[in-house]
Amino acid sequence: MIDAERFIAWLPLVRPGSPRAYLIATLAVAAATLVRLPIDSLTPGAPYLTLVPAVLVTTLLCGMRAGLTALTMAILAAWFVLIPPRLSFGIADPTEIGTLVLFALVALLQVLVIGGLRAAVARARDAESQARGLIESAPDATVIVDRHGTIVRINQQAERLFGYGRSELIGRKIEMLMPFSYREKHVSHRTRFAATPEFRPMRARRESEGLRKDGSAFMAEVGLSYYTQRDELLIQTTIRDITERRRAEAELARAREVAEKASLAKSEFLANMSHELRTPLNAVIGFAELLKLDRVSSLGEKQRQYVGHVLQAAEHLLRLINEALDLSGVESGQLKLSLGPVGVRGILDDIERSMTPVAGRGNVSLTVTGAGDFPDVEADELRLRQTLINLVSNAIKYNRPGGVVTIAAHRADGALRFVVTDTGKGIPAERQKELFQPFQRLGAEHSGIEGTGIGLTLSRRLVEAMGGKIGFTSEAGIGSTFWIELPIATNVPTGSGATPEAPPAPLAMAGGYALLYVEDNPANLHLMEHLVATLPGVTMLSAPTPQLGLDLAAAHRPDVIVLDLSLPEMSGFELLERLKSMNETRDIPVLALTAAAFPRDVEKGLAAGFFRYLTKPIDVIKFFAAVDDALHVAAERRAAG
Repeated sequence: MIDAERFIAWLPLVRPGSPRAYLIATLAVAAATLVRLPIDSLTPGAPYLTLVPAVLVTTLLCGMRAGLTALTMAILAAWFVLIPPRLSFGIADPTEIGTLVLFALVALLQVLVIGGLRAAVARARDAESQARGLIESAPDATVIVDRHGTIVRINQQAERLFGYGRSELIGRKIEMLMPFSYREKHVSHRTRFAATPEFRPMRARRESEGLRKDGSAFMAEVGLSYYTQRDELLIQTTIRDITERRRAEAELARAREVAEKASLAKSEFLANMSHELRTPLNAVIGFAELLKLDRVSSLGEKQRQYVGHVLQAAEHLLRLINEALDLSGVESGQLKLSLGPVGVRGILDDIERSMTPVAGRGNVSLTVTGAGDFPDVEADELRLRQTLINLVSNAIKYNRPGGVVTIAAHRADGALRFVVTDTGKGIPAERQKELFQPFQRLGAEHSGIEGTGIGLTLSRRLVEAMGGKIGFTSEAGIGSTFWIELPIATNVPTGSGATPEAPPAPLAMAGGYALLYVEDNPANLHLMEHLVATLPGVTMLSAPTPQLGLDLAAAHRPDVIVLDLSLPEMSGFELLERLKSMNETRDIPVLALTAAAFPRDVEKGLAAGFFRYLTKPIDVIKFFAAVDDALHVAAERRAAG
């Protein structure tokens, strides 16, 4: 039995409505008429014998419209040429007219049926051609198989990817494109998918392995979809070679691992550097301060100047260490900020009070303008103060003798702007883009002016971490203006305002208490002994080892214990735990005094139970303030029984 659809699809079809189609219709009817005339004598009474095939062929080849045209011309040819008119007073035989009408109806039915079928086949052919074009233009390799895994179509990308020609793949099983170890397992996967097909879009792809004609395997990403054609399930497999992507991901992972190791190495280096530098600096700065404060010694004025130079150089080195640690903490995300409402007036007053003497030593006048009431800003108070001090310090250092530094604050588009203006040399336009880069001092490193080159870099990172902005304008020979913008605080607690000064330490300075210091560095022990010796009636117990510290603490029960964290035999944390576990010492406040100064170190120390966490070099004022707080707590505990 002939398949009408396949037969029509096999014919060389002509585009419907084209001039060629109508020309074929005309020629077909004309040929049928000419052929019919010679054989009329052989088949009398059958004038439509050749016209029916002409209409049928025209419809098959050229479509419904051409078939209707051929039918019209066939009726005219039959009426005027083929039907012998039997005129009776000019009227044709009714039988001939009935036959003509019957021919017209039958032929019309054929045209409509065959033309409709031809149009459907043409649409299917166009759709298939369009689908084939889409598959060929797809960027990925595409292989289409039936439910049994037999390849029915591939595109050019699949030929290039696997190295096979179309004729080598069509009719073969798709498993030939997979490594041998995977083929048997894939048959079961394929069978299950054909039973319950589902779409697996691009982002839900599965990874597999492909096998090229030359035997080389590659990593592939595979996506599946399905559709039906002539009631047959077809499965479309999209394949992408991801070998390069996997190689790039592996390289990226290795690079990330190297970067993480480098970051860890940098952190360890900074921690070790901080510890190794802070430990001797503790002695240098501490003894220098003792010499400077000792008015009964025989130091002459020149020797006191020498001591001042030592202090200045040591403090500069300490600033460099602190800024390097802060910058590293900001870059690694380990520097945690405590954001909250900060009183602007208190910050400005504090900056003016602390920086005016510095400006005076540099022969520069410092002025704070704007006496109005300012709203609080959302910031970390310590880091805001640090940033403003850095800007003001730069404005003083790089000013000219007799110059002026002005600090102001005003509202700016929903934020508050701090402005620091100087009358210094300014920054040349061609070098302004180098500002805010680490260790970049724009030539000032040759001027004799102290600086680290990372203050502005750190300031920028801190301001941005607080949700603000920092910028500047500068003109060579006139001066520079640096500004900071911070968001205005929305939730301001009652009573916020000026930051109170640190309270004095009357108990610590008055003496009359016992202090145990556990430290294995002899210089630091001697420094603490000399420091405590300036106070009346303070008993200091020294322990260079943790075990001796435990014994002295249990035997003497001092009022305050101070620990270094880097100790032999056991760490300061272990020693603290031992002290907290002993009945004799569990209520004694314990202070940490250490060179481990990273923010994470401070958090770890406070979380472990240290009453205060102080970093070296020792800040005498902060140290005695912490001791004073500890003495208050110890007194309250004793009073409570």
